[in-house]
Amino acid sequence: MEKIEKQNAITLISLTITVIVLIILAGVSFSVIVGENGMIKNAIRSKEEHETAEAIETVQKKVYAYEEALEKENITIEDFFESKYNEKIVKSKDNRYILTSENRIFYIDLKTDEVSLVDRWNGNTSDEFAKEEGTESNPFIIRNAEELSAFQKYVNEGNDCAGKYVMLADDIVLNQYVNIDKVDKSLLKNFEPINGFKGTFDGNNYTIYGLYIESTKSNVGFFSTTSGAQIKNLNISGAYVKGASNVGGVVGNGLATISNCSMEGKIVGTGSYVGGFVGTPSSEGGLKVQNCINYAEVNGNATGTGGITGRGVRGTDILKCGNEGKVNGKNDCGGIMGTTYNWPTVKQCYNKGEVKGTYSVGGICGYAQASIENNYNTGNVICSSTYAGGITGRLNAGAWEKHINCYSTGTVIGTTNIGTLLGNLAGNNVKLFWYNLANNQNLTELSENLNKATGSVNNADVEGKAEEITEEQLLSASFWRSNSYSESIWYLRDGYNPILKWEIE
Repeated sequence: MEKIEKQNAITLISLTITVIVLIILAGVSFSVIVGENGMIKNAIRSKEEHETAEAIETVQKKVYAYEEALEKENITIEDFFESKYNEKIVKSKDNRYILTSENRIFYIDLKTDEVSLVDRWNGNTSDEFAKEEGTESNPFIIRNAEELSAFQKYVNEGNDCAGKYVMLADDIVLNQYVNIDKVDKSLLKNFEPINGFKGTFDGNNYTIYGLYIESTKSNVGFFSTTSGAQIKNLNISGAYVKGASNVGGVVGNGLATISNCSMEGKIVGTGSYVGGFVGTPSSEGGLKVQNCINYAEVNGNATGTGGITGRGVRGTDILKCGNEGKVNGKNDCGGIMGTTYNWPTVKQCYNKGEVKGTYSVGGICGYAQASIENNYNTGNVICSSTYAGGITGRLNAGAWEKHINCYSTGTVIGTTNIGTLLGNLAGNNVKLFWYNLANNQNLTELSENLNKATGSVNNADVEGKAEEITEEQLLSASFWRSNSYSESIWYLRDGYNPILKWEIE
């Protein structure tokens, strides 16, 4: 089948080239064929207009379905779309609703039942954005895509905004699409990353939609580099961010405090250190990510791929964060942090996304020379080679004692040195637990360590470093209390897995 598809593709390319050559021989200029208003671009636009009309009709039917449901029960449009279509809809500043659906971003006006595509950025830059005092009470204001582009230009010209406060005043749409893999790239506007930012960027709980960055450079993200910056209350949806090494949805390479942010879309790095929020800190001592959730798919192609950050070092603190997106990489892949050096911390975090890699793959961390405390993993961990664990794939000597109060229920698949919690370890027992789900039985042919919490110490199989628990224990609040899982951190209920308290606050 694959061979036939390749032959068909080659045939189509050959046919296209033949048609173009024949048209040129007929005396039609090259610009008429491939120019901005040429035959090919017009064909692309015509196809897009047709697909957009179909998408609008589909969303219109969903709105009518909501109105019919509303006649029978008191349900919000947000709850209806989430429960019936698994789609997120939010209220905009002008009381319309913004919906991401059918690979596009729509406005919905319930007063008129009108469905329309959001206005997209035309690539232009405003002459100015509102440069007030730059204080928290009188900040720089960004109201639309043109002003965001003006701000990007202002910073990239050498104005690092140190000590300045910048705030969004509305949702911003850079592109109307959320999955660029299915869109002709000529329809997209590439955003140039903001470089060298040192101030405070407050998203004001607004959303930037359709962030599209495609680069062959390293240090790529909404902010390519930062130093001492604060980035908070920012949501990015429908993003596609691609670079070489040091690639993150928010920051590629830098020091910053990132808080109360969310990321949706796809992050891609062809090199090392790729993360949902941050690729890598630029040095020790100043990267903190807290109260952030990543829903984006994160793809790396070398060392260090993580749902939150690709790499952590001393002074890197990840606190109260969650990953729900898929993480795919090669070496050192983790649901929260890919690779670590010199004792960063990961505390009160969860991973629910699938984590997949070649070597050293973990639900929380791929490789850990780190403090890992009060975390849990429910995502599957898939390693095509060695070192895989529900919490950590591979540990540095001494890191075992710093794994405290963690549990995993995810399936762990690997070949050698795998464990339901840790791929390999060194040290003494602490309060770590794992629950053997029924589908874990498919591991019996892959590893003799199926019923062990850990894979190996110095390549020697071990048992007893953590405890397997029953389903009854997993769902018992008193069990967790008796094992010092503090209710100031954990939300414990009979009949439910423990979750972190901040998740319900």
